[in-house]
Amino acid sequence: MTRHQLAIAIFALVCLCPVGAGAGDDLLRMQRAIDLRVAHGQFMGAILVAREGRPIFDRAFGSADLDWNIANSAATRFRIGSLTKQFTAASILLLEERGKLKIDDPIGRYLPDVPPSWQAITIFELLHHTSGIPNFTDFPDYATTRGLPTSPEQLVARFRDKPLDFPPGSRFGYSNSGYVLLGYLIEKLTGESYARFVRENLFVPLGMKDSGYDFNSEVVPHRAVGYVPGPKGPLVADHIDMSVPFSAGGLYSTTGDLLRWEEGLFGGKLLAPASLKKMTTPTQDHYGLGVIITTSPGGAEVVWHNGGIDGFNSGMAYVPAKRLAVIVLANLNGAAADSLMRELLEVALGDPVKLLSDRKAVPLAGTILDRMAGYYQLPDGKVVAVSRQGDHLQIDGASESGEILAENDHTFFAELSDDVFSFENGPDGKVGALVMRHEGQPMRAVRLAEDQGRHEARDEPNPVQNVAAVQSVVPVRGTETALRRSFEALAKGAPDYERMTPGLSALVRQQAPSLAPVVAAWGPIQSLEYKGLTPKGADIYAVHFAHASVEVHIALDADGRISAERILPLAP
Repeated sequence: MTRHQLAIAIFALVCLCPVGAGAGDDLLRMQRAIDLRVAHGQFMGAILVAREGRPIFDRAFGSADLDWNIANSAATRFRIGSLTKQFTAASILLLEERGKLKIDDPIGRYLPDVPPSWQAITIFELLHHTSGIPNFTDFPDYATTRGLPTSPEQLVARFRDKPLDFPPGSRFGYSNSGYVLLGYLIEKLTGESYARFVRENLFVPLGMKDSGYDFNSEVVPHRAVGYVPGPKGPLVADHIDMSVPFSAGGLYSTTGDLLRWEEGLFGGKLLAPASLKKMTTPTQDHYGLGVIITTSPGGAEVVWHNGGIDGFNSGMAYVPAKRLAVIVLANLNGAAADSLMRELLEVALGDPVKLLSDRKAVPLAGTILDRMAGYYQLPDGKVVAVSRQGDHLQIDGASESGEILAENDHTFFAELSDDVFSFENGPDGKVGALVMRHEGQPMRAVRLAEDQGRHEARDEPNPVQNVAAVQSVVPVRGTETALRRSFEALAKGAPDYERMTPGLSALVRQQAPSLAPVVAAWGPIQSLEYKGLTPKGADIYAVHFAHASVEVHIALDADGRISAERILPLAP
């Protein structure tokens, strides 16, 4: 799109959408935020922003089908992934209103054949991800089974005999298994399929004519093809049989239908007020029932969720007090849908926010850049390397490399993520620390001496400490499973931060937006080869993906959380 075409398109939006003072500037900022991702090949999809049920921004970008050069439009139907969970939760609440169940009851009251370890688990705990039932999409065999047609009974059988991750109700642990079990419960109580129940009890009453369960074999008009980023452009995503995500992620919809959903749900057209309150009351980890409840920078309550499935990402947020909806549906895997949902919401709310597209790079002299080059160590031991590459700086973290641009003589930013990097001077006037901020959360890294930093960054024995190399022929139990599910989640743009230590979680949050599309382009893991231990005790694996091979160093803490994970080129 040329600059002239863009001006015409935005003018049409401003003219067709009645909005208040200053809204034209907001629309321009929204458009720039989206254009940045589109220009860098990070986003294809449809976006709708609406206030009081009326669209103020409604546009589509990129292709629904690249083979046939069919453009995305407002009518394009996208797989919505885990946005499905709120439809499942609403279905359970409807059944409670009809006297079919009580969400505080144990599931064994309605499913008498559950294993003994599930007897005490309540329906509420399934809805809230506090059941302890392990997440089947994290299992090592998931990559080889996700393409197989599977009945609800077969899905439940995959995890029914697995030990619980934790005692029911003791903590939060996101589990697709729990929502699969809820769909299975709906079918048992109603005697009809989950797909039919959702259609007849949710979609039809709200006039959602472009939504449904995405059966692979059915012809679905205007259905988008899902893609993943590739080295030379998008690649068609791997096949998944949609019977596998089931009631945890099996639905498709459009931006317009999802607006009907938000307006109907919060407008009292579906649930009784008491049920809606249950659904939107957060407990552990800000999670309600199928939705997440947080507060915007300006103090508004936001009810939201995101989703990721092969070839698709989604984000949907609603501010009940303002009847403000932001819906982002993408048919290209990556972090753009999440980032755009957050940015567009903050702009629409009038919150003070600096978008990626608002940042402007300034040139700095090479002598200034040279002062900042070096090695910086985080509190958890990770080393960040900063080097000068011509007229800019390059940053290499535990699992990501990228160019950072100068905003002024001590603050830098990553062009396509919300990372900010500030260099601090020590008492001697030399650069002594690097503060990295992601979503406002700072992490401080202290500068190392050059020799020490070089060895630490390569994970080699430190000559000063004379650390002896340790060899092993058997990996630490659990590292292979942790590695597989870590890459699976990252490829979908949804890292499982609960399974990481706080230090690693903070680092991954910084790197995920730019790393996720790269990992998605590698495709599924084909094989792993254990190579031994690093001097610091991390397991070394040669990991062969469909389109790439890398070396990964991974370590777990005493609780089984990933405490270290590093991606390196595969040694010859």
